[in-house]
Amino acid sequence: MKGLLRYIRNIYQYYRVPYYKRLYNELKDAKDILDLGCGQESCLSHINIKAYTVGVEASKKCYQIALRDKTHKKLINANLMDYIRKNRQHYEVILLSDIVEHLTKKQAAEVINNAKKWANKIVLFTPKGYLEQVDEGNDYNSHKSGWEAEDLTKLGFNAEIVQNFNIKSIYAIWQR
Repeated sequence: MKGLLRYIRNIYQYYRVPYYKRLYNELKDAKDILDLGCGQESCLSHINIKAYTVGVEASKKCYQIALRDKTHKKLINANLMDYIRKNRQHYEVILLSDIVEHLTKKQAAEVINNAKKWANKIVLFTPKGYLEQVDEGNDYNSHKSGWEAEDLTKLGFNAEIVQNFNIKSIYAIWQR
């Protein structure tokens, strides 16, 4: 079973290569990056950047796995909504990779609007439309909303639809 899971993961990562290349180009010159909802395996672990990185992860289990991965210089185990309401630190880039779909649209808008206060750039990646995902063991992993490029354009992003394997996704950038 572990071999099958590794095989599936490798296929998934292979089809995300264009995303990683694009992400690298967006982040390569950044001095510091806040990775909100970094998960157990941040996309930053797949690109070689020199920035000071801070990861925020709500799930205790995912946080423990991410600690072993050592992708981030600093890792914080905190509820995302609580964290963004209290944060006052400025970051050059805030990364919201595969996170807004795990929030309601109202929560995601709050995260984005707060992030705009303390970032020069926000890089966002999410599935296009609603993609059902339920994780009964970890509610943070369940999807609560679906997104279209127009939703993010209304929030001030330059958004475009990209194809990853058989899933359409949205890659969006907001810049001060």
